[in-house]
Amino acid sequence: RNEIAARSTPITFLRLTTYCFEIRLTVPSPATSSASTSSSAAAITLTSPDLLDAFHSPIAALLLRAAQSSPESPSEPPPGEYELIGAFISGRDWKVDESYDSASVLICGRRNWNAEDVLVRLGILELGAGGLLGVDEDTAVVKGAMNNERRLDVQLRELDIY
Repeated sequence: RNEIAARSTPITFLRLTTYCFEIRLTVPSPATSSASTSSSAAAITLTSPDLLDAFHSPIAALLLRAAQSSPESPSEPPPGEYELIGAFISGRDWKVDESYDSASVLICGRRNWNAEDVLVRLGILELGAGGLLGVDEDTAVVKGAMNNERRLDVQLRELDIY
């Protein structure tokens, strides 16, 4: 920690190579969202993958946090389709082809909700007990993250997170 603080050149991004998956979201236009909706997070729809229902609200709330990633960003995401990245960053007792007690997934999105902008960290999701099954050196499936006991496909990717 002291070595990082003592650096004369600030760290501007983190490069990770890890298993990742895409999360697709839809933010409705104000005209199509219900006037009785108490928060914008409630109107955001997770379109894929079919993650456990318990993850929907936290992921929608993380999308709203993207507004804090830049002063010029609007306070809420404009209507449209968005893609977040879930990147596995840690886990306890987590080995390929075995079960794990828990795993942390870093959720990242594009700054200012601009598909051409850099990835920024929005927050962390903690997956409960599940498993990671290796398919080949770049692909795996995760047990315990999807509804109806389906498995989540993940790909080994290199990400630059700002």
